Amino acid sequence: MRKLIVALLAGGLLLIAAPVQAASGSATPPPAPPGDPLAAQLQAQLQQQAALNSTVSSLTSELQAAKDSQKSLRDLVTANQQAIAQTLTQLSAAEQRYSEATSREATANANATLDRANAAADKQLLAIYVRLGYETHDSLLAFLLSSSSMSDLLSRAADLSHVVHRSSDLVNQISADLAAAESAEAQAGADALAAQQATAQLQQQQQTLQQQTQHANDLIAQLGSQAAATAHEISAANGQSLAVAQSIAQTRLNELDQTIAAAEQAAWQEATFYLQNHLGSLPPGIGTPPTIPVSADGSQLIWPAHGVIVSQGFGPTPYAYEPSFGAYPHFHTGLDLAGRLGTPVVAAADGVVAAADVSTVGYGNHIIIAHANGLLTLYGHLEVMMVKVGDVVKAGQVIGLLGSTGNSTGPHCHFEVRVNGQPVDPRPFLPPLPAGATGP
Repeated sequence: MRKLIVALLAGGLLLIAAPVQAASGSATPPPAPPGDPLAAQLQAQLQQQAALNSTVSSLTSELQAAKDSQKSLRDLVTANQQAIAQTLTQLSAAEQRYSEATSREATANANATLDRANAAADKQLLAIYVRLGYETHDSLLAFLLSSSSMSDLLSRAADLSHVVHRSSDLVNQISADLAAAESAEAQAGADALAAQQATAQLQQQQQTLQQQTQHANDLIAQLGSQAAATAHEISAANGQSLAVAQSIAQTRLNELDQTIAAAEQAAWQEATFYLQNHLGSLPPGIGTPPTIPVSADGSQLIWPAHGVIVSQGFGPTPYAYEPSFGAYPHFHTGLDLAGRLGTPVVAAADGVVAAADVSTVGYGNHIIIAHANGLLTLYGHLEVMMVKVGDVVKAGQVIGLLGSTGNSTGPHCHFEVRVNGQPVDPRPFLPPLPAGATGP
């Protein structure tokens, strides 16, 4: 959600407190007495100054928003740099495993080739032996009949039986050795392929992190340049006409608004990347597919707060301060749950905290939790956050307190659900409310 820009036109009635005060010391000039031209002129000047003050106030507010976004982006860069360092360590180990597996594969291939050659030679020898046995059958029988005694006959028969069994053992041994060699060859090949895939995946992860870091640094630089220009316009506003000041201010506000929206999207990309690369390492039972299937059947999540009302639903909205989405110029990407300040906010399902950012704009202080199957939940405008990135949470665990930080018109929690990076209506994932109920 981007910031609502209140650009008060000359002669407008809505006045916002600003660093520059009107000459009377009041933001709202008193009405001029009827028929008093001097008083009317003074009132017009006061109204113009009030409008100028409002423009300066909008610029000042957006300037602070830019600084907050810069801080969030710097935190993201720091986290990415740490992740890159971890990835490089893992990549080095993976490359070593790949090298070792490749070496084992080469050795296994050579051994298998040798064993196949030996097996072929042994089979040839065995064939010769068997053929000789048939050819010398009469000689073997004569060998038995020429025994000098019964004990000599039995001894010679035992010797011949041993030779026959030895040939059978030789056949079995040749087969077993060859099977073992081919199994070792196949396993070595599979290990080398797995190591190669792991290395390639880590290389891709490193590249993605570097791209995210570069994008964040680019946004930081843009915000810095735009903030400097905005600060200059604030200092120059009182020396310009109202029309010129408002025209320049609107340009600056539009530029900052777009860049801040890109910074918020970078935070979502951070959480999505965390989900894709770390969810598989969660403790057993956390975020497993049976917990949260992607299909929304009304029982996948629990309500993140109780004693609240749904003050705004998911979908197109007439409110200008909501961002565009798809074909809609203004779209609310979640549910607003309005309640008392300090109401406990709980995790809607088991998962791991993928982002926990402090901000005075947009979602304000917000938490993003990663679940299974590409599902993310966001809890915005929190007064207090009770978890940090990497914490494993259970459904119903208190993660923060309801607040009104960021772009908020009152205490509420903005609850958002995204599947594979896209916002979806949270209601089908939540238990249905009783008939006539306005909230859980």
